[in-house]
Amino acid sequence: MSIKKILSFSTGILLLLSIATEAQIPAGYYDDAVGKTGAELKTALNAIVNTGLNRISYGDSRYILDETDQDPANPDNVILVYRGTSVSGDWDGGVTWNREHVWPQSLLGVNVVTQDKNVGTDLHNLKPANPSENSSRSNKYYDNQTTSSSYAPRDAVKGDLARILFYMVVAYEEYPLDLELVNHEPYLYQMAMLDVLLKWHELDPVDSFEQNRNEVIYSYQHNRNPFIDHPEYVALIWSENPPPLAPSNLMAIDTAQTALLLSWSDNSTDESGFYIYQNSARIDSVAADSTRYQVTNLLPGTLYSFAVTAYNAFGESAAATLEITTLPDDSSGAIPDSLFFSEYIEGSGFNKALEIYNASSHSVNLSNYAILANSNNSSWYQTHYSFPAGTVLEPGAVWVIMNSGFDSTYHSIADELTAAAVVNFNGNDVRALVKFNAGDTTFLDVIGLYNDTAEVKSWSVAGIADATENHTLVRKSSVKCGNPDWLSSAGSYSADSEWIVYASNTFDFLGYHVVDTVSAIGICTVTPVVEHFRLYSCYPNPFNPTTKIRYDLEKTTTVTLQVFDLRGVLIKTLVHARQQPGHYSILWDARDQQRRSVPAGVYLYRLQTADGFGQTGKMIYLK
Repeated sequence: MSIKKILSFSTGILLLLSIATEAQIPAGYYDDAVGKTGAELKTALNAIVNTGLNRISYGDSRYILDETDQDPANPDNVILVYRGTSVSGDWDGGVTWNREHVWPQSLLGVNVVTQDKNVGTDLHNLKPANPSENSSRSNKYYDNQTTSSSYAPRDAVKGDLARILFYMVVAYEEYPLDLELVNHEPYLYQMAMLDVLLKWHELDPVDSFEQNRNEVIYSYQHNRNPFIDHPEYVALIWSENPPPLAPSNLMAIDTAQTALLLSWSDNSTDESGFYIYQNSARIDSVAADSTRYQVTNLLPGTLYSFAVTAYNAFGESAAATLEITTLPDDSSGAIPDSLFFSEYIEGSGFNKALEIYNASSHSVNLSNYAILANSNNSSWYQTHYSFPAGTVLEPGAVWVIMNSGFDSTYHSIADELTAAAVVNFNGNDVRALVKFNAGDTTFLDVIGLYNDTAEVKSWSVAGIADATENHTLVRKSSVKCGNPDWLSSAGSYSADSEWIVYASNTFDFLGYHVVDTVSAIGICTVTPVVEHFRLYSCYPNPFNPTTKIRYDLEKTTTVTLQVFDLRGVLIKTLVHARQQPGHYSILWDARDQQRRSVPAGVYLYRLQTADGFGQTGKMIYLK
């Protein structure tokens, strides 16, 4: 058995799994740092990086550095920190390379030996170096010139070394070490020069080599370098005038084929505004305290990446990010629309009418729309109501269908007078506004409970009994979309209902409708009614290069769909959005959150809703 295999068992780590999989920041890892700056943030990070810390012996570190600093172009080699050359990664007793302490041992107050596990064996602080160059550097502090007391590393690693020293300060801020970065020649427990290191951090940003190193160390030592994961923490701790705190919880609301609404949490009190990025390009800025932004002119069925940052005069925060795919052209039955019933009149005699409202910002041709009808808990009538040919409903306009026997005083309000079944109903007759699309029928809005087993003569609305009989129902101004779930629409009391109930023969609101604001996007995503939450088996499975994951939502809720490896490490968030009831599907292309290809293997996908529903599936990626 090789030394490396012995090490994997002695440290209790399943290397084949942990190293083969490119891990992501564990969910919630930095939660305790949110909203903090200065000394408070420093203390929070100290607790984070020391929680669950698994110290590695100095002897074992020899057989880990060849992975942390592996040459991406030659997996058998390592990159030497100061010279940048690629040499064999095999340990040969320190002849080809040895272990450099970025924060020198003498300034840590230690002189480590093979069996030690302490500050001097922290993997984040160890780098493979040419023995001669290691000796030349000695215990000098870093600066822009090499002198008798300072050492200037190559440009490509200046930021890397700065971030290692920043890590050491937060990881070992407690007594007796209390490490500190200074701007003078350092003494015990100090390193320099702080101002130079801060500049290096800006000029040499985090790269993929550093990120991979962080992941490998995390798989062994079980802690991370916060300044690689969150470079903005540097300014939040050491700058007198830090940039604003980063926004969080970026999600999409009302995702459709060509538009969506971004929403985020504002964690700062001193931002000047927010920058909006689409596919890495800044597309707009919004004012301070904003938490929403509408995105339009998107392509159907297309993957987009979005980012939101906060900014002020002192800089720009880290980004809250989101990847999301717009609905495809066929939308799996989902059709963007903002038409709904805005009024229902079931009065005395033939005083019966329906009003449909266009809440969108665009004209809607009603040729593919219809109203289905039934009576007394029967099936849908074979014939349905179709709007007159060529009917176009303008934004903010209504269409009134009135029974021809309605009080003649109000006939002028009607767009259509008819004796047809569509406006010949009693309190237990269902009416459904639908759209026909490529053979599918999509329910946009419903009044009444279809297939009601109770066989009632009417239904309650907003806590008012028999509200669908001898009453007028007017949609609340806060409603922007139809709702095919009648029980949800009707509600149990006034506050949770979408309707206001008026007395019989109330006609004051007929012919117009008011909403609080026209929908920012001008669409609603509505889907066929489904009875249960469900996560389906992905197809194909096994797969290469993509697989489709499908799921059903029985009601509007916030949905999170994520991919994990078998250790439970998050690989990618596929969906994090508030979605309406219906059928959904999304493709996964075996890439992680940074668009990097993942290794072949077994992965888990999990659907979680804000209502507490959770279901997990398994898939196999083959190469």
